[in-house]
Amino acid sequence: MTRQRLRGRPRQLLALLAVGTLALAATATPAAADSDSKRHLVKPHTLNLTDLERDQAPLAALADQIQERVTKQRLAGFAGVAIDVATRQVTLYWKGAAPAPFIAGLSKANGVRMRTVSVPYSLAELDREARRIAQQNLSTVASVGPRADFTGLSVAVDRAAPSAVAASAAITSAIPLSFTTSPRTEPASRWADVTPYWSGNAIERPAGIGRVYRCSTAFAGKTTSNHSVMVTSYHCGANAEWKSPNSGWIVGNSNAGQASIDSMLISGSHYEGNMYVGDVNSNQGVPVYGAGNPALNSWVFASGSHSGASVVQVASVNTYINLSGIGTVGPGFHTVNTDGVASIGQGDSGGPIAQAVSVTGGTAIYGRGVITGGTPTTEGPCQGVQSSGRQCWRQTFHVNIYEVMARWGIMIGNSGGV
Repeated sequence: MTRQRLRGRPRQLLALLAVGTLALAATATPAAADSDSKRHLVKPHTLNLTDLERDQAPLAALADQIQERVTKQRLAGFAGVAIDVATRQVTLYWKGAAPAPFIAGLSKANGVRMRTVSVPYSLAELDREARRIAQQNLSTVASVGPRADFTGLSVAVDRAAPSAVAASAAITSAIPLSFTTSPRTEPASRWADVTPYWSGNAIERPAGIGRVYRCSTAFAGKTTSNHSVMVTSYHCGANAEWKSPNSGWIVGNSNAGQASIDSMLISGSHYEGNMYVGDVNSNQGVPVYGAGNPALNSWVFASGSHSGASVVQVASVNTYINLSGIGTVGPGFHTVNTDGVASIGQGDSGGPIAQAVSVTGGTAIYGRGVITGGTPTTEGPCQGVQSSGRQCWRQTFHVNIYEVMARWGIMIGNSGGV
């Protein structure tokens, strides 16, 4: 495709035949939810709960009551609480003898039993020692916390440690320790994001039985009423619930979106103004300080969840495209990977385009646009995720961030959209 400068010319309508959504074992978009449906409240007992959930409810209520009273009364001896649905019993663990007035003041539902167990340590003592062990053994301890009976601590030694036996022997405490081995928990990343969600993470929605559509998130923003939202692409799927693929947490629900700028907002959770950088497995991010449209010929970087971060050059600005299945989209800008690498592709849709900018006191990251799709004639081997049928491109198109902010009236970093 020939790149066109727009200086002194009317905006061009450029055809873009492929979009950046990644459909896994899916060929059709599910029907959108009714955006005009009214919310209504129902009584909890009308929900289709399992017998286990129903039986557990009064036990959980007593456990909550215990912990609330411990906190309010600042009682130091509390060690823990456990429930057993099969016996309808709540067990309270306490350092020494639990105070009789405290026990007498608890209210229990009919059929719920309670017992108290004396243990040698309070929760505060267990917590303090667990934290010390974890912090002083960063390279060998995968996790540490109270034993199931609250009589000591259970330490899980990282299986990747050179010698689990030696690592265990090196950990000592005045509190009794039990040892196991376990793989180290992976930190939250693009593919297992947790709240508050960052930009550039993977999101997915159902696309039929055993099928999902996957995209990326662009930038967190604030509405004029100070509500937290996340920007992504309209063609990913309006009026849908989105989740983080590997963590399973709900990222939020998308609104009806705006096709002409291929943009929509996800809301319903907490989103933070940080953006993932690095490869597809990265758990590193940077704060997004502000936003603005990029200059022609400038270098920006994309950070989609499926390809990871790459540096590309702005080849056109204030451009409109005709997007397959959507229609005319813009204004926006094309970028080209001048190294000839197809560094942006399907699954990166909705992801961030950003740029490092000098500010007083140093350098800051500014949002520049939202990944839309790529030019078919520039297709090449994908970077990052290598799923079957995934398409990636050297030349791609992105919607101007100013258009997105103005349409939704949101602020990204310290830059407003009105």
